[in-house]
Amino acid sequence: MSVAGPTPLPEDSHADSDANTSSDDTHIIPGQTAIFGQYEIIEEISRGGMGIVYRAFRADMDREVALKVMRAGWQAGDEERIRFEREARAMASLKHPGIVRVLDSGVVDNTPYYAMDLIRGEPLDELIRSHVLKRTEIIQIAIGICEALQYAHEHGILHRDLKPGNVLIDEKNRTRLFDFGLAKLLAPDATQLTQTGWIVGTPNYMSPEQTRGLPLTTASDIFSMGALFYEMLCGELAFPGSDCNDVLRAIIESNPQAPSHYDPTIDPRLDAICLKALRKAPEERYLSAKVMAHDLSNHSRGARLIAFGAGPLGQTLIHLRKRWRVWALTLLAGLFATAFVSWRVQTLRRYRARITRLEQDVQQLSSERSERRRRLRTRDARINYYRGLYLVGESRHSEAVPLFRKAWRQDPDFNEARSQLAATLHHLGKAARSAGKLEDAAKYLREVIRQAPDRVEAYVQLVEALRALGNIERAQYYCRIYVRRRPRDIRGQLLLGQIELDIGRLSAAHDRAQLALSMAPGSAKPWCLLGRILLASGQTARAVEALDHSIRISPSWEAHHTRAQARIVQEKMDLALDDTTQALRQRPGDIRTLLLAGRIRITQGKKKEARAALEQVLAGQAPSQLETVKCHAHANYHLDRAEEALRCLLSWRRLEPHNYQPLRMMATLLQKMGQTERAREAWSEVLRRSPNDETALEALRNLRNR
Repeated sequence: MSVAGPTPLPEDSHADSDANTSSDDTHIIPGQTAIFGQYEIIEEISRGGMGIVYRAFRADMDREVALKVMRAGWQAGDEERIRFEREARAMASLKHPGIVRVLDSGVVDNTPYYAMDLIRGEPLDELIRSHVLKRTEIIQIAIGICEALQYAHEHGILHRDLKPGNVLIDEKNRTRLFDFGLAKLLAPDATQLTQTGWIVGTPNYMSPEQTRGLPLTTASDIFSMGALFYEMLCGELAFPGSDCNDVLRAIIESNPQAPSHYDPTIDPRLDAICLKALRKAPEERYLSAKVMAHDLSNHSRGARLIAFGAGPLGQTLIHLRKRWRVWALTLLAGLFATAFVSWRVQTLRRYRARITRLEQDVQQLSSERSERRRRLRTRDARINYYRGLYLVGESRHSEAVPLFRKAWRQDPDFNEARSQLAATLHHLGKAARSAGKLEDAAKYLREVIRQAPDRVEAYVQLVEALRALGNIERAQYYCRIYVRRRPRDIRGQLLLGQIELDIGRLSAAHDRAQLALSMAPGSAKPWCLLGRILLASGQTARAVEALDHSIRISPSWEAHHTRAQARIVQEKMDLALDDTTQALRQRPGDIRTLLLAGRIRITQGKKKEARAALEQVLAGQAPSQLETVKCHAHANYHLDRAEEALRCLLSWRRLEPHNYQPLRMMATLLQKMGQTERAREAWSEVLRRSPNDETALEALRNLRNR
């Protein structure tokens, strides 16, 4: 067993070679003692060009560590210190299970050091030399190295010295990457310690651009990974040579033999993966270590490889070469099958000719029977149609619908039945809408549109029903269809403008209102819509002017109600109260206006009148369930009925999940009730939906300070 630490690098060709360091290694730990700072030195593990790694014990951690100490010690120059400190920072910044973790770093007696996890296992170079690795283990080790490299690259660090000696396989067969002594930051402003044209790294594993001293990218580590994988597969160096110059020349000028040249049992797909990583041009290698790991995983699963640039044809040729006997037997079986099928086809053709003659006779008889059945269906369709008309005359429309539907199904060409079905459904939809049964109305009106798409009135009523139900997206969908069918109809423009206002698209809503005004300048409704849009935009004075114009043309509940809201913003409470009085004359008992009046009374300090108005709100109903829930939530909120208000707010959220106003009210209410945790969760949800909400930010700050 071995422990983690940099292995000796006799073949390294560093710019900062040992020539500039002290040859007397006894001075690395001052005083020739077994104590180095807080660490008790047990034994030396290994040494390299820049440092020595010891197995050491730290008492306050109660654990053994791998302690790397700078080899030159206090005699080291500035450049050597920067390299050593950069290695410590690089490894400390990487928190990955495939990279040895740094526990501590610092300087003792002017000698830099850092401490790592003590990993017990075998260095990869020894495992390669002993030929004990199975093919599946080699692939898993390569995937583990690629994942660790990818993590380092994503954090802006190149290893630049990837080789078997810097990889450790621990006792659980996990891959651990270490020795970032030549690591380099990818950031453009990183400190450059290597002069232009200088070479750093281990020659046998250098990329072509690394040997030339060119600027490096992650593709350089991919090349080194390819050389390492090559050696793992076949036990030979990808670029052997008698000396360093021969190795560098081979890396630049020659292409390596496929690993299967040395070991014919190696899968050609592994050859392809290895040789793609060893391409001379960086852009022709794998785009990242993650992609190479993915290709290795694909090989294990038998999936297609990125390394095969020829696509399916290349893989087909590989399979043909490896399984030619199987393919030959398959081809022979196919020929026999073709001959048998040809004989059977000829026999079947003779039988088919006989069957055809019989089928013609049967078809003639069948057509006569079909004609008789068609006449019977037509007769039954007419009977059901007239029975439905009778029920319509008796005002029993819901009973007539199944008869009209049945008549149309019996005779699809019976257009009168389909038209009468649409008319009856339309009548039921209008009746349900008038009775406040909005879901039934929407169901009927949707079927009307399916049966008779040209019935444009049904679109208007369906859009209004869906708006009242809070289904804004579907309302907008049907409204746009209506506008396309009737582009000059002011009702469609107004409806679409109201929907744009509902979803907060004020600019689009303003354009719709202006278009409606250009189509009907003397109509009150476009002016009322414009006033609502201007009020929502914060242009209160202009909103009041538009609403005044609408009321002068034709007083309406909506105009007075909206102008009351504008007067509240202007703090003209008496005028706002007058508008609520006028609105209630238009719609007596409307709980939305009563709620507005209650809020005005609260502002004026008239609590008794306010309570009376709010109690009326709780006793009444709005035109839709959503409006009713909104009004009841506000009324309970102002009456300090926390539990009832909370229930109403939860119902409001279920009916209108895209609106975060009930969430803000709920957060405020929970904060008043002293439910701090729930209030904090509610305010956090408000911030997720509206990150710039100052009220939510202030509330969260107050809750944290408690």
